[in-house]
Amino acid sequence: MRACITILRRAAWVIYDHLGMVVLLNLAWIAMVTVPAALAKLAVAPGWVPALLALAGFVPANAALWYATRQIAREDDPDWRDLVIGIKRHSGLSLHVTLVWLLGVGLLAINYWFYYGRAVATNYPVLYAVVGFWCIALGYFLMVTLFMYPFSLEQQVGAWRALHKSWLLTADNPGMTFWLAIVFGVWTLLATGPLTGRVSFLSGISVMILVFGYVSVIAVAAQVAFSELMRKYQEGERSEQNQVAKE
Repeated sequence: MRACITILRRAAWVIYDHLGMVVLLNLAWIAMVTVPAALAKLAVAPGWVPALLALAGFVPANAALWYATRQIAREDDPDWRDLVIGIKRHSGLSLHVTLVWLLGVGLLAINYWFYYGRAVATNYPVLYAVVGFWCIALGYFLMVTLFMYPFSLEQQVGAWRALHKSWLLTADNPGMTFWLAIVFGVWTLLATGPLTGRVSFLSGISVMILVFGYVSVIAVAAQVAFSELMRKYQEGERSEQNQVAKE
């Protein structure tokens, strides 16, 4: 809990210091993902075309988002040119990470809906427990994948290697993972209120969060969490090396 509070406090200060860039990133991400798909829908294109265009926009949008938020977390005076640099340098990496993400989410979601349908049809308590397991597994996988881009950018590793390292990082820090998942879950609920019909009394705030900071705030927080954890491990290694040198 204390580590999570430290991470969120630092993330809040970083976001405050670079608020304009955080808003720009969120707007750019939304535009790249939704505008081509919306135009295709207005042009009465077949239903699969907007979905394909949204997925095609998702790849460069994530490349720009994660590269720029890395610069923000490191406080390297980021500007709009970092979006272009991220797209040019890391679109290939973003494609690989996106495919791994889609594969994992797809498999877990299929299992969740399959057992959910069976549980509703049969009303067996055991099946509801299985549904809960797949729901937790899906949430945990989403948390793991938040650290794939930071690992890939920092250590220049591929998507599968980054997924493995991210899993080890979250497994080694279960408390931080749990509390960050709670915070990101609440943030998601607030941001998607108008879409889901939940927390309707906060609909105005929800629209502002969704448009101006939902994706970029999560990305910055994940980058800050990654940098804090890496610093902890580096300090631990230096401490061990100093003890060995003294002996």
